[in-house]
Amino acid sequence: MPNETFDSDVRYGSSFLNIDRNRQSVPGEIMTDKLSGEVYLKRPGDGKIVSFKQKAHTLYEAIQEFNIQFQSSLEFTYPENPGSYLLGVKVDVDEYIPSNKKKDILLENHEFTSVLGEYTTIRFELSTETNGFYLKPITRYGDRNICGYLSGQYSEHENTDFISPIRSFEDWLDLSTLYDTPYKYTEWQKLENWKSTNALMDCTITVTGADEDGVGVENVVKVTAPLQINEHTHVRFPEEYNADMEYIYNIVVTIDKIYAPKLQYERYLSEDSSSSSGLNPTVTKLMELDNRVVLQSLDIFYFISGGSQLPTNPNTTICQCVDVEFLDQAIIYLSTSSGSRAIQSQVEEPEAFPVDTMWAEELREIEGNKVTETNSVNKFEDLEKSLYSDSDDSVTFTNEINNDENILIMDRNEI
Repeated sequence: MPNETFDSDVRYGSSFLNIDRNRQSVPGEIMTDKLSGEVYLKRPGDGKIVSFKQKAHTLYEAIQEFNIQFQSSLEFTYPENPGSYLLGVKVDVDEYIPSNKKKDILLENHEFTSVLGEYTTIRFELSTETNGFYLKPITRYGDRNICGYLSGQYSEHENTDFISPIRSFEDWLDLSTLYDTPYKYTEWQKLENWKSTNALMDCTITVTGADEDGVGVENVVKVTAPLQINEHTHVRFPEEYNADMEYIYNIVVTIDKIYAPKLQYERYLSEDSSSSSGLNPTVTKLMELDNRVVLQSLDIFYFISGGSQLPTNPNTTICQCVDVEFLDQAIIYLSTSSGSRAIQSQVEEPEAFPVDTMWAEELREIEGNKVTETNSVNKFEDLEKSLYSDSDDSVTFTNEINNDENILIMDRNEI
């Protein structure tokens, strides 16, 4: 009897649940983002949604990312005593909520209150020995293209005083329901790095401490800082954050609002009623399929002085915890291994000099027209004197042999 072969005409396939519907998932279930292709898991132990990208960076990669901004942070201070740590955290924003609730940052501002939609307040406690932190707003991967394009369009328009657009930036602010006054532009222009960034953040810094007499003092400072979307930006505390304080007991930062007026303005200029997407062809080509820009999460680097300052918010994941002693050595290692000769720029002489490194003693800190002397051993005035100042010493020559106070000059034939 001849052999018979049967081929199956049935195709089998499977599809993961969309991350937008994560509330319907069960612990241990795999989900995916249908736009980006990112894969997620609802962790069996506690039901927390995690992804590989959250901790995909090696320790040195994370430190290198921090170090890029750290090296250019003027007057930044941080705790150097053992038991202090650099913390890298990820704060969920719109990554896991239903699609119809995700905000388009080109049309809306992200205002964070005690309870806002699907997420809670973004609040964290810092070491009392630091005066700033680093913040990175993260969009979906595919949103980076349009953010870059709209940023470039805004720079071009601002550099030409908004001559070519149908409406200037101030006029748009006056019409927009997102902002209460067009005069905001005048305030924003005064911010450091306004021109080189494409978003803004409002935060509240609450500092508690005491004056020299031990009387309690609390300072609540509102700060607006420029940010670059998808890049870390150093947010420096204003000088008045510790006003009237001899001792600082506690520093807490609350993120109140993140918004992108530059990108929102350019999105407004790109509107095209004849297009099916409502936007001009160039912008449509660079946008994701849903024609939105979604703020998925925030990455924050900051320093703490012990385990009691670790975040407890349910929307926060700790991705990196690096002790400061290792951090200092790792930064030196990364600098020397990159192929460049490292310069250790600091006030005090380093305890060690790795191969191909040198120490640059910081004598002064200069910020604009403000010059502040450091506690360096050598002073700038001493350096000037050693190079340019004349001494008052005088020399007298004599031909008298018995004159011991001056320099004797004799004819060589008489010697």
